[in-house]
Amino acid sequence: LGADIDATDSFRFRATRLTGTDVFFDEPSVTATENALCAATAASGVTVLRNCASEPHVQDLARFLEAMGARIEGIGTNCMTVHGGRTLSGAVHRIGPDHIEVGSLIGLAAVTRSSINIRNAGVEHLRSTLMTFERLGIACRIEGDDLIVPGDQDMRVQPDFGGH
Repeated sequence: LGADIDATDSFRFRATRLTGTDVFFDEPSVTATENALCAATAASGVTVLRNCASEPHVQDLARFLEAMGARIEGIGTNCMTVHGGRTLSGAVHRIGPDHIEVGSLIGLAAVTRSSINIRNAGVEHLRSTLMTFERLGIACRIEGDDLIVPGDQDMRVQPDFGGH
């Protein structure tokens, strides 16, 4: 993006102007992706972020930037294209549910054998979480965007691939 980085004693970034570029992340880091998204939005030109993180909170930030006027393609994938340099303005945005907290609530319900109804759980982001709990014998029911965990389930590790 054209910034100078000084890492002598601490990290210092300096730039008189940010310019769009092609960025490849060595690993899909949430923090690096979110910082690059913000910088690319302010940069002039097109920035392509490759191997970027795609967690729900990264998608949430990208949608918030879009609501402010940014143009971002590929939200939810590991390759996003940001058309930077656009004027941003205020926006109304609702922050999505935290998939980690939802997973914690499922686990809490399971170990206490309690029923729980998690409203507006963001079920579209919970596939991996729900599959993991199913392998532990905890099945959840989806009703719209609500997640119901019945309390009468026996936790038992399910056989995995190959019967091991």
